[in-house]
Amino acid sequence: MIHVLSQCSATIRKFLQGLDYFAYEGSTAFEELSELLNQYANLFTDESLVKLQDKLKNAKLYLCISR
Repeated sequence: MIHVLSQCSATIRKFLQGLDYFAYEGSTAFEELSELLNQYANLFTDESLVKLQDKLKNAKLYLCISR
């Protein structure tokens, strides 16, 4: 029984490491989208640019909290 439990805990640790990597990649994606918005800021009004940046931040926060 102890052998089975020790094997399961190792599997869980590996799985959690994968989640951390997945979360990091998702966070990086939001940062890249924000940078793209800044690069193309001349295509938007100041008001719409601020709204889009806020929506990106809210989406990132929502996904981080709900995982």
